[in-house]
Parts: sequence; C-alpha cells; structure tokens
Amino acid sequence: MIVLIQRVSEASVDVENRTVARIRRGLVIFLAIEPGDTDKDCTKLCRKVIGYRIFSDVHGKLNLN
Repeated sequence: MIVLIQRVSEASVDVENRTVARIRRGLVIFLAIEPGDTDKDCTKLCRKVIGYRIFSDVHGKLNLN
C-alpha cells in the first residue's frame, strides 16, 4: 500500500467536463492498494494519515491535524 498526500487550498474532480467533487482547504490523497494488502494495513495507514500535523495553527506552526 502506497499513499501520496498533497495539502491543497482547493481542488476538484472533473469527469467528462463536469465537476463531480470539490473541496477548499484540505488534503488530496492518492492511494494505491496492491494484492496482499490487508485490512490491518489499511487501518494502520489511515490512523497514521489522520494523525499527521500538516495544517498551520494560529501561530503559523504546522501543528493541526
């Protein structure tokens, strides 16, 4: 299982020239699941990602998850 995380100020998903999803500040996560990856692997990765402190707090420090 491989994950690529990108912090964005805004993002959208377009299919056939139609916007099907849109976010403002948040994360775009590209996830690759391979044969042999287990539910345990997925749970571990999800817990890891939601714990990352990659958003700035009021003092400008990357201190919010």
